[in-house]
This record gives sequence, C-alpha cells and structure tokens, in this order.
Amino acid sequence: AASETRRFAQVIAPDRATANSIAAKVRGGTTIAAAAQAAGLTAGSSGDVTQTAYSGMTNSAAAKAAFAAKRGDILGPTQTGLGWTVAQVEAITTTPAKTLAAATPEIRAQLEKAKADEAIINFYNDIQDAVNEGVSVDEIIGDRKLKLAETPALLPSGRAPAQPAFALPAELAPMITQAFQGSDEGETHLATLVENEKFAVYVVKSIVASAPPPFAQIRGDLLADWKLAQGQKIARDKARAIVKAVDGGKGFADAVRAAGPNIGSAQTIGGIRGQLGAGGQQVPPELALLFSMAPNSVKTLEIPGNRGWMVIALGKVNRPDPKTIEPERVAAIANPLGPAFGNELVTQMMQEARKRVGVELNQKLIDQLRKELTGDTPVTE
Repeated sequence: AASETRRFAQVIAPDRATANSIAAKVRGGTTIAAAAQAAGLTAGSSGDVTQTAYSGMTNSAAAKAAFAAKRGDILGPTQTGLGWTVAQVEAITTTPAKTLAAATPEIRAQLEKAKADEAIINFYNDIQDAVNEGVSVDEIIGDRKLKLAETPALLPSGRAPAQPAFALPAELAPMITQAFQGSDEGETHLATLVENEKFAVYVVKSIVASAPPPFAQIRGDLLADWKLAQGQKIARDKARAIVKAVDGGKGFADAVRAAGPNIGSAQTIGGIRGQLGAGGQQVPPELALLFSMAPNSVKTLEIPGNRGWMVIALGKVNRPDPKTIEPERVAAIANPLGPAFGNELVTQMMQEARKRVGVELNQKLIDQLRKELTGDTPVTE
C-alpha cells in the first residue's frame, strides 16, 4: 500500500497569546526558529512521522489537518497536552504502492533472512543440546561435517609463546575469553562469535599452569628489551642535553647536531587547536604537549615502549582575529557553551527571585539537619 510521512518544524508555547504572536511572525516571513527564539522558546523537529504517530504528539484533528496541508503551510496554534503548538510542514515523503511483482524481491530477501536466522538458531540449539548431554567435540564435528582446527598453547591475549608466528583469527577472541573464564580440560563448550550469525564449538585440550618460561625460550626477548632500556637511558640524557643547550641560548637545530650522530634532523610540527581530536581521532602526545607549552619554551617527551625521547621547542604561536574565524568553527565552540550559559541564567534568576521575594534562613535548623545527615548527632523525633 502507498504510505506518506511528513516532517514538521514546531514550537510549543505555554499560552495562546504567545502562540498567536509566533504564528503571526512566521506567516509574515520569519522562520519558526527565529520566531520561537524571540519569544524565549526553542523550535524543534518532529522527524519523519506518519499521521498516526503525529496524532499521538498532538491530537487526531490536528494530525488530520497537518496531513492535508501543503509543504510550507503554517498550522495552528493548536492546543495539545503540552501547550499551544505552532507547526510548519517542512517535508512530505510519499511512497507509492507496489504491485506484488515489484515487491517480490524485497519480500524474498526478508523471507530468506528470516529463514536463515531460524535455521542458524535451530542449528545452535541442536549443538547446545549435544554439549549439555556430554557429547564429545569429535562426535559433534563428525555428525555435522564441521571443520576441526587445533591451536598451539595460547595466552589469554591469543598469543602463542611457543609459536611467535602464530596469528589467532580476530573473530575467535570471544572464544578465547570464554575458555579462560572457567572451562575445564576435556569439556565441550559453545561460544558465540557473532550474535545469531557465527558460533564456535570447542574443547580445552590441556591447561598449563602459570610458571616462568625457560630462560632459553625468552632469552632473545629479554636481550632485546634490555638493549631498548639501555638505549632509552642514552636517549634521555641526549634529550636533556639538547634542552640545556637551547636554554643556554643555542639554536634548536645547532643543539640537535651537537648532541651527536644518529639523532635525526629537526622536524616542524603544528596545527590548529580546534582541529585536534576532530572526528574522535586521538590527539598525538607531541601535539597535545605543544599546545600546553609557553612560547619559546623547550620540553622533553618520553616515547612509550622504550622507543626514545622527543625534544619539542615551541617557536611560534599564531592567534587569529576572532572576526576572521569561519562561522562553522565559531558554532562548534559556542554550541557546547549553550547549556552552561543557560544554567548560569537559571542560577542568576533564582538568586534574584530570592532577593526580591525575601528569603529568611533558619540557620539553627540547617545546622541541626547537617549534623544529622553527617552523623554528628543522633536523629531525634
């Protein structure tokens, strides 16, 4: 069948007079958002709704009139449970009716997915029943023609100490986590990898208790770690020497060259503070430090994992004229401040109301209540 949804911009006023004023301004060409703001209110959007859904927001008569209007028409004021509503039709989306032939591909896809979901749930329940009855993993795999794979001894992280080149498929991580949460040797278990899509039946073949590995097995890793730690100390001393030289008046590039070979060349970094962390991206530590430094200062920053030290010198700070900043960036800064500004206005209004009405505090009772709440004195009736 054909269907229709509409989207409305609307504002709810506390009284009819305010709603009439807003409606008159909107009919005169003012946007509903601006008219609402002038009245100290905020306009919102209904989202794409059906007539039935919109009648739940307003009432059946208002919804019937709203779905008979044209795009751009102003509706109301209409009295609803929340006040007086003024609305404007923003968009109309009509979905035409389909013949059975036209709808068949969509219906077939939905049926196939429903059948597939039903089949895999039944398959899962069948294996779960077998596991509960104590059927071995070999029997389960053999009866259902599944593929059996065996891993080397694994740590909870999925790493195989005896086979460093082994890579556990990422999708099996939930199975490893479950196996380390109480699975015993020889017991068959079922783990969910992707809800209602993919599962794994497994058995813990053996459990090796925690113990220090043989020295010969980890000698290479220990030696590499020791070399990195020794190199980290040397890097730290050279970084401090560069900072001392710059503080003493030497140029940054000259101080780097004077620190010795294998230091690397000086690189330029920078950016715009407002773009740090944009899109949820992690801010590099060196940039985070850079934007916390004073001009012409020099700082050191340790690279995690014994990978060296950075020396960062802040040479130039550009502060743009606020009038030249793009409106989008201004809005991005201002919008988060809106709630705080609103809360501040509410606090000021409450303080002014107390001042005008005249509020007297019974300090004796306040002190008594504070002592009772903090346990300083017993509560009495």
